[in-house]
Amino acid sequence: MTDRALRSLLLLLPLLCAVQRQALAQPPQTFDHQLERFTLLALEGKVAEAEAFLSLPGFIHAADRDGHTALFAAAVAGNLRVLDRVLALSPKLDLCDVKGATALFYSASGRTEIAGRLIQHGADINLQDRTGKSPLMVAVLMNHRDTVRLLLAAGADVDRQDRAGATALFYAAEAGLFELAELLVKGGANAQLANLSGLTPIEIAEAKVFPKIVHLLHD
Repeated sequence: MTDRALRSLLLLLPLLCAVQRQALAQPPQTFDHQLERFTLLALEGKVAEAEAFLSLPGFIHAADRDGHTALFAAAVAGNLRVLDRVLALSPKLDLCDVKGATALFYSASGRTEIAGRLIQHGADINLQDRTGKSPLMVAVLMNHRDTVRLLLAAGADVDRQDRAGATALFYAAEAGLFELAELLVKGGANAQLANLSGLTPIEIAEAKVFPKIVHLLHD
């Protein structure tokens, strides 16, 4: 596993929590435990075993205590074959978890193919979580260039603002992510748009001393 993949999984611990627990006895499983097992099987590439859970009554639409469904689990696991099995059962693509995030948010930090499949099936690319972040912002925060390209090509709102008034370009400017800033600018990002504090991405890049980004945004 690459460092990026490991970091992505660590950020998704609420969904992957305790997936490796092995019960000594076999009492009736709660959905949370079933989802943990399903996620682990998908991560390990055991498609047939994971698919068996999808035949359980109500499994495809059930949610755990954090609001995660089989769709979230398949997106996090990054297993395209399992995801296709889930999508064939018509899950709710824009169902939000307790943080207001959808499965697309979670895929924005992992394999681009997963995000692409969700978009193909109609996932809302501009839906925002409770902090106002969009999947595009998440992809920028994770420095996931391929997913940023995918979202922009799919028509993501490049100037959508979070609750603090920041756009994806703000995140790129603050982190010194020149290549992502360049992608966003080419995608039409407004470098003059101010956040709720009155700061623009240019001013943020200047304060952080990222001259390449400052030059890019001034052009």
